[in-house]
Amino acid sequence: MATTGLDIFEMAMALSDNLVGGSANVGDNTDYKARTLHVINSILPELYPYSAGAAVTAGTRPTPRFLTALTDTVELDDTLARGVLPHAVIAMLLVNENPVMASVHEQKYMEKLARLKNVPRDFTAIEDVYADYRMFS
Repeated sequence: MATTGLDIFEMAMALSDNLVGGSANVGDNTDYKARTLHVINSILPELYPYSAGAAVTAGTRPTPRFLTALTDTVELDDTLARGVLPHAVIAMLLVNENPVMASVHEQKYMEKLARLKNVPRDFTAIEDVYADYRMFS
């Protein structure tokens, strides 16, 4: 599934209990929706190196393609896009309006990112340099 900026916005609104009749597209969310695109673009560079599809070459700084509209696809794997990014977005959107709720979501974002960024990207076989250990038992 390709996750769009609008998907992220709707998940963020659900996390902050800002849905009306199951929809995030209501008048009270107009300000949030207008800011979401810029918030997503500010977080993408932080998450992109941990994305499964990111081409990370030693000595380079990978840069994701920024969104120009909420209908654009977020250039992250779906685990990061749907499981981590909405918490960061709602934390940034609520920072002035509800600092306690923003702090809760920022903490959740940091916890999920810490777990996901430690997944090994490449595996290297380890050569057994010791003698046959069974002959000593």
